[in-house]
Amino acid sequence: MKYFIITIILTFSLISCKERQISNNYDQIIHYSIIDEQIKTVETNEKFNSIFMNIYSHKISFKNFEKELVSFGYTKNSLDKEKIKKVDLFISNEIYYDGHLTACVASYRDILILKRNKKTIAVLKICFECDMVDKYGIINSTFKESNIDEDNYFVNFKKLYKILYNKEYKR
Repeated sequence: MKYFIITIILTFSLISCKERQISNNYDQIIHYSIIDEQIKTVETNEKFNSIFMNIYSHKISFKNFEKELVSFGYTKNSLDKEKIKKVDLFISNEIYYDGHLTACVASYRDILILKRNKKTIAVLKICFECDMVDKYGIINSTFKESNIDEDNYFVNFKKLYKILYNKEYKR
């Protein structure tokens, strides 16, 4: 009986220490970004342009994608667990992935790589200038077309910018 009680106490202790599982079932987010000066050095590269400006899911290889980003000058930043939770709430609830509302040609300066057990499960290319997102892989979202309010739709991406950069977006 004594061992049974100890086992129960240890089990509850271990369960309570276990972190909350992220709703989209990824445990790592890597944020890649590129600055204008670096873009100028690679803007004539066709492969770079397919990543940087192409919409509607051009073909990418999850296996080599991060190496390609680095080769073009994107810089890597792994998000901590607190930011992962905030980004997860945003991408799970505030993006409508089935439509593209834009007023310009997207420039994907920011790319999120979502991983589970070190394996890429999804990629989001983001343009904060025109509030465009291009998705690869599966991301569960509660956002529905009926939730779109054109006056507020574009503001949502500014929330994501603030999460990633810890500052307000300024055009």
